[in-house]
Amino acid sequence: MDWLLGRFAKSEADKMDDAELKDFEEFLALPDPDIENWLLVPDCPAPGGKAGEFVARLKRFHDL
Repeated sequence: MDWLLGRFAKSEADKMDDAELKDFEEFLALPDPDIENWLLVPDCPAPGGKAGEFVARLKRFHDL
């Protein structure tokens, strides 16, 4: 999980504005098992809102 999130952050964080960085920090504060399921379990529905947007971005970034 750290590899997936860290690689994304290293590549994308400098492209985010302050509001996006705040949203990403809030996303990272969510429980790791939830994030892992959203990213790696094909039938697990993504959450709504900003968290869902980051799940989609992470999946695109990693071709998941």
